[in-house]
Parts: sequence; C-alpha cells; structure tokens
Amino acid sequence: MRKRIAFMALMIMSTALPAEETGDHPVVKLPRPNSGSFTHKQAEERRSEILSNSPTPMLASWKNPSHGFSLHFHKDDRMTIYGSSGLMVAILPANESLHNQSPKEVKKMADSIPRFGNPAGILITSDIPLKRSQNIHKILKGIFVPGIQIFYLRTGKDGVAVDPTDALESKAR
Repeated sequence: MRKRIAFMALMIMSTALPAEETGDHPVVKLPRPNSGSFTHKQAEERRSEILSNSPTPMLASWKNPSHGFSLHFHKDDRMTIYGSSGLMVAILPANESLHNQSPKEVKKMADSIPRFGNPAGILITSDIPLKRSQNIHKILKGIFVPGIQIFYLRTGKDGVAVDPTDALESKAR
C-alpha cells in the first residue's frame, strides 16, 4: 500500500510541474496530432514550426511537465539524450546522458517512456537552427505522434521571443 501511495504521489508531482521560460526564449509546445486541440492534419500542417527554434545549450535544469527526456542536437548534427524526468529516471538517471544517438535509438528511448494514458514529453534543444539539421526530419518521423508532446524554444521572425500560448492554440476551429 505504501508503495502504491508513493507511486501516486510521484505521478502527481511529475505531471504538475509547469513549463518554464528560459531567458528570452519561451519553451513552447509543438501541436500534437489528435490531441483534442488539433486534428492530425492541423498538427501536420504546423509540424515545421519546430524549424524556427532558437539555438540553445542543453537545458538540464528544465522541468518537464511529464515523463520524458530532452534531446539535444549538436552543431555537427549528433544527438544527445539527457535530462530525464518522472518515471523515465528508472531507465535513464536524471544526471546521465546518452551521446551520439541515432534516430533509431532516440525512437526506441521515446517508445520506452511510461505514459499511463498521458503524453510523454520531449524537449528538443539545439546548438543550431533545426532547419539546418538532417536528423530532425528523421526524429520527427518517429516521435511526432499523438502519445508524445514535443517542446522546443522558439523566437519570432524578428528575433523577439514568441508568446508560448501561440503554439498551444489551434488556428482552425
């Protein structure tokens, strides 16, 4: 019984954490297919929004509002999985990283995130604008699915931070 109560408390605490702003660049949600707010078609039409990301270093202190991890793209397009949260720490301790990951390894790690009916959370950070990455398209093929909420940092066309609620609202209702 005690284990069940501790588990429930961990679940509540890990899903109640708010997304945070990081400097001048807010963490925003990429529209998630079939999420209730977006149809698959609407989310697919906005999938390329992640290519307008703000380059940033790894954000190990970011508090993921769900179970999941962070994925960092390096200047040479190598990928590192880091910053696990929630029940994901049983698979990858929060202070450890997996370097030089392939898109297949990232997909496998994403599939291993415990969900319990809630979407997993993956923060994508990058040293470069993702529009210059070859791997981002391979990654999105594997993780741009209803069961995974993708987060990223974004600025507007003029370099000014975008209101994070912009990515949360559907244009077509």
